[in-house]
Amino acid sequence: MGWTNYHTHCVFCDGQGEPREYAEAALKQGLTALGFSSHAALPFPNIWSLRPEKVAEYCQTVRRLAVEYAGRLEIYLGLEVDYIPGVMAPTDPCYQELRLDYVIGSVHFVEQLPGGEHWGIDSSTELFEKGLREAFGGDIRRVVERYYDLMRHVALDCRPDILGHLDVVKKFNHGERFFQESASWYREQVFDTLDAVRRSGVILEVNTGHLARGRFPEAYPSRWILERVLEMGIPITLNADAHSPELVAGEFASTTRVLREVGFGEWMALGASGWEARAIGE
Repeated sequence: MGWTNYHTHCVFCDGQGEPREYAEAALKQGLTALGFSSHAALPFPNIWSLRPEKVAEYCQTVRRLAVEYAGRLEIYLGLEVDYIPGVMAPTDPCYQELRLDYVIGSVHFVEQLPGGEHWGIDSSTELFEKGLREAFGGDIRRVVERYYDLMRHVALDCRPDILGHLDVVKKFNHGERFFQESASWYREQVFDTLDAVRRSGVILEVNTGHLARGRFPEAYPSRWILERVLEMGIPITLNADAHSPELVAGEFASTTRVLREVGFGEWMALGASGWEARAIGE
């Protein structure tokens, strides 16, 4: 199928398994390229990001694999970098110094709780409700608007190679528990964000991670968003957001079918000359 995946977490952050296990799984699952994108180190206590003292080892490990698998599998070195205003951003000089092949820009934190803790919106339903209540007074619209405002800043101010999981703010919205995606205010936020993405020129990922792990019934972003993405001519790439080797191409077949049904004929892939458009399936 000519699948590629540039969103991969391993033992260096919150993934399971050594990088070599992902490379072997990628070959078995038909990938032609695999990019590692550990969560960049966060400047506050957490259990899921790359530790600062492991950055050099992470880079060396991936680069050695790239040499070892040359001719069989393209392997690239990247990071998923959070955008937290005043704290960290994909544009920070430290990432330039690492000579990465690419960067995924994402938003996981939208506010701090009264005690100063950075509130992660995709950790658990309980923590989501806690932040909604304590940081936003129970107003879900304010949460969503803040999230998409940050996403627009990532796209326009940071311009990473790839913008991560566009609508992950809906992760715990099963059965539209917190808001309706059809609400005009919600769609306005999404469309304004897509306009920022289009103007920025960044690549939007279609992320199958939570779909493959059974945590959400579809990939990010929603199909109705993908339809607008196609209309606007925004470039996409298909990513697994894999946290275990067996899901390095998780739900790629089903999601590829959806993309074709929507009308996509190409996606972006990284090659020797940089990012290039390739026909889906090639």
